Amino acid sequence: MADSIYKQLRKSPKLSRDDVCNKATDIGMPIQPERLERIENGKFEIHPEEVMLLATIYGDPSLCNAYCSRECPIGQKYVPPIEVK
Repeated sequence: MADSIYKQLRKSPKLSRDDVCNKATDIGMPIQPERLERIENGKFEIHPEEVMLLATIYGDPSLCNAYCSRECPIGQKYVPPIEVK
């Protein structure tokens, strides 16, 4: 099974789950490492505010489009996926 986009983006700058959770706490939106793990492994659905948080931490706003166009029921119908070049 391929890594989810959430795991791929975390691994890209070589951040641990604890690193991400510490940054989230610093921003004022704490997330538990266990929840992040389950999101990355597809066991929990991610909430839109968590997508925005991770996009901020990873410095990658394309994560919001990926979520909207692939996971959000409204976005699946109205938001086309973009490809970052």
